[in-house]
Amino acid sequence: MAKKTVVVADDQPGIRRLLSEVLNSDEYALLEAASGEEAMEMIRERTVDLVFLDVRMPRLDGVETLREIMQLYAHPPVIVITGQGSPDLAKRVKKLGAAAYLEKPFDIKLMLNLIQQYT
Repeated sequence: MAKKTVVVADDQPGIRRLLSEVLNSDEYALLEAASGEEAMEMIRERTVDLVFLDVRMPRLDGVETLREIMQLYAHPPVIVITGQGSPDLAKRVKKLGAAAYLEKPFDIKLMLNLIQQYT
C-alpha cells in the first residue's frame, strides 16, 4: 500500500516536529514546509493527500495559501491550524474551503481522527 502524503506548513519547527512524531508510521509520508510558498511548491509537484496549514506565516500567510490551494483542479483537503484563532477566522477559512479548523494547542486524538477522516 502506498504511503499517504501529508504536508505540514507551519513556520514553527516545534509544531512540524510534533506532527512528524504523530504521523511517523508506515502509512504516511510527511513533508514539512516553513512557509506558504514552500507548501504550494510541494502541492504542485506531487499528489498530496492532506495539508495542515498554519494561518500565521511570513510572506504568504495561511489564508492566502488556502485560497491558492482551493484554486487547484484536484486540491487536497486542508486542515487549518492556528494559535490565535477566533470564531470569525474559523468561519472565514471554512467558507474558503478548509476541511477543518484546529486551534493550538490541539488535541492529538482529534487530530488523528481528522487525519483518518480526510486521508
